[in-house]
Amino acid sequence: MDLLPSWFLRIEAPYLYKPVTRLFYKSIATSTVPRQWEHAYIQPVPKVATPQQCSDRPISVTPVLSRTLERIVVRNFLYPAIIVPPVSLDFTDQYAFRPNGSTTAAIVAILHSITELIIIIIIIITTIFMVLSSWQSHCESSPGLFDECRMAPAAADPRPSQTT
Repeated sequence: MDLLPSWFLRIEAPYLYKPVTRLFYKSIATSTVPRQWEHAYIQPVPKVATPQQCSDRPISVTPVLSRTLERIVVRNFLYPAIIVPPVSLDFTDQYAFRPNGSTTAAIVAILHSITELIIIIIIIITTIFMVLSSWQSHCESSPGLFDECRMAPAAADPRPSQTT
């Protein structure tokens, strides 16, 4: 780790901004980060002030410059790629790592898709029912005209009818 506290970087910012900026640009250009930034210190932190039993949760303490660079990359490269994606990419069903993405948004989208499918299924079933009802009413209203309506498909004679 770089062992630089955030208060030190804040105080020394007028003197450190040029080398840190060069370091950030080089890191982004080469898609690498300094080795010191790759490591994190895992510190157990209790969930309550006075724990009765071991109920610690691990907190990852990463270098300040590493978190700053990560924030810059996410804001300047990741968010724009997700919000206005290239034509070849489609992120309409992506809800993580988006400014307005959340589990709630994903659930709402899923429920919306399911509701649309149910409506389409209801329309299809209603159309089929209307066609069958219309066909049945034609068969019942014209007794001699639609004799094939009353014949079961298995009972139909496969041979062509002979006219004499």
